[in-house]
Amino acid sequence: LMKGPSSVDRLLAVETASLIIMAIMAIMAIRSSTEFLVVVLIIAVLSIISSIAVAKYLVKGKIF
Repeated sequence: LMKGPSSVDRLLAVETASLIIMAIMAIMAIRSSTEFLVVVLIIAVLSIISSIAVAKYLVKGKIF
């Protein structure tokens, strides 16, 4: 899926992979009472920002 036919498919694959990683880390944090939740929040924020940047690039051809 990372070699999808279009950029939107690749963006969806990266979003899905980051969601799976966040879910695994959240489960690990709940089971072991560690600070993985902070890492999950950081990954979530970076994922949202990157998705917005790529979507703007695909629509307008520029990020800013």
